[in-house]
Amino acid sequence: YAFNIPVGGLSSNLNLLEHFDPINRRTVDLFWWIPQGLYYDLFDNRNDNDAVPSRIALDNQVFSYNNSQFFNALDADITSLQSYKVRLLNENTNRDEAGVNIIFNFYDY
Repeated sequence: YAFNIPVGGLSSNLNLLEHFDPINRRTVDLFWWIPQGLYYDLFDNRNDNDAVPSRIALDNQVFSYNNSQFFNALDADITSLQSYKVRLLNENTNRDEAGVNIIFNFYDY
């Protein structure tokens, strides 16, 4: 991955996150247990279905969250990504709940 490759306007790091494949992550990714791309998909303004070139089929309509909200929801009693999702939604008036659920389900969390 490089700047603008394969998606224009993204750094190499963001291109890696946008290319994350949750279906095959356990076979090709040594750090499969890290939810790569999940947080980025919750705040980026890019819908993966519209990406050129097409890479993953995720109708990402969520872009209203920010890092502060992510960190505020990550408390000591959170022990799974499911409980994290519930806390994130609860602390943010269930904003974009349907879209958040789609993203978490896409990543199999």
